Amino acid sequence: MYTAKLVVKEEKDLLKAYFDALKPEEAFKGRGGYTLKLKDDLEINVDAQDATAFRAVITSLVGLMSLVEKNWKKVKDGEKRR
Repeated sequence: MYTAKLVVKEEKDLLKAYFDALKPEEAFKGRGGYTLKLKDDLEINVDAQDATAFRAVITSLVGLMSLVEKNWKKVKDGEKRR
């Protein structure tokens, strides 16, 4: 069994955006998955049966979070220009 606890510390609005993007995928369980907790930070607990599944879950998380972050920055830049 492979496990990891990821803690993301960012602005509250960005943490909420991460949470909202990751929440729908939380329900999918196979050889690996994750659970989310949003408080003052975002806690992601990853569990997987094997190394390949663990890598797949982490890759999926990082990919989704990267998209959220890129769009977050674009929105923030747009607000500054107004």
